[in-house]
Amino acid sequence: MRIRNWFIGRSEQNSSSYGEALDREDYGAAVPLLTEAIRQDDRRAMFVFGMMLVLGRGVERCLEDGVAWIRQAAVRGVPYAQHILGCFLVGGCGVPQNQSEAAYWLYRAERAGLAEAIKALSELNLRNPKVVRQFYSEEEVIAMARNIHRIGNQTKH
Repeated sequence: MRIRNWFIGRSEQNSSSYGEALDREDYGAAVPLLTEAIRQDDRRAMFVFGMMLVLGRGVERCLEDGVAWIRQAAVRGVPYAQHILGCFLVGGCGVPQNQSEAAYWLYRAERAGLAEAIKALSELNLRNPKVVRQFYSEEEVIAMARNIHRIGNQTKH
């Protein structure tokens, strides 16, 4: 899968110039295009640029700056950004570890329909059920666990 598909998500793709550069895996060419899109408050561009900083693609790697851009995208409602930010907060990657805030962002991503967030929430629930239960009832946590089990069984066949 191309980097654009993962960063932006199939349902959010557009024919943006930075998307075309990402399709060619020309990260250096994507940087000025992303910068211009960010000036126009393009939330997906914020997420992509943040991930490029985290990974060091087309720019010098800087985890903290990357997470800051990912946070900007998360605040603006990008589900992938919410999921990634939640995961970074769980592990303290580029930000101080904060499981309560992690649960919040994973909750937002899950409510936006991002299946990956369900798995991350389930794993966080195993470590620290108290933070997950700020957002979910006992029944919802059990339903999430069943859903993870069902998804796992489907991928084995």
